[in-house]
Amino acid sequence: MNNLINNDDLVSRKSLLIIQAQFQQAVGQSAEAVRHFLEAALLEERIANNFRQTGNADDAAISLFSAASCYKQAGDVAKAIALTDEAMKLTQSENFLAEMLDFRSECEQALHSTGQRTLRGIVRNGAVYPFEPGVLAEGQLVTITAA
Repeated sequence: MNNLINNDDLVSRKSLLIIQAQFQQAVGQSAEAVRHFLEAALLEERIANNFRQTGNADDAAISLFSAASCYKQAGDVAKAIALTDEAMKLTQSENFLAEMLDFRSECEQALHSTGQRTLRGIVRNGAVYPFEPGVLAEGQLVTITAA
C-alpha cells in the first residue's frame, strides 16, 4: 500500500512535469522543456521500479516506455532505446510490443541520422558545454561556432 501511495504522488508530479515541458517546448523554451522532460523520465523510472517490486510487470513496462518517451523528447535517444528494450522484456501484449518496436525504430533512425548543427556553446577544459542542455545526442556530429 505504501508503494501505491508513493506511486500516486510520483505519477501526479510526473504528469505535471510533462505538461510543463510540453508547454515550454511549444513556446520555444527548449532548455526548460528538456529539464522537465528529464525530471519526468527519472520519476517514471522510480514508478517502474515500484511496480516491479510489487510484481506488476505490465505497469512497470508502461512506466519504462513513458520514461523512454520523455528521454527522447529531452534528446537522449540512446537512453530511450535502452528503456524501450527493457520495457519490451516485461510485457506480453502484442499491441504494446508493436507500438514499442515502432518507437524504437524512430529512435534508431534519429540516433543514426547524420548532419551538422551549429549550436552556441562554451569550451571548458577541452569539453564543449552547449547552452541548451540535452540537445546533443551521444555521437552526434556538431559544429560549434564562436559566440
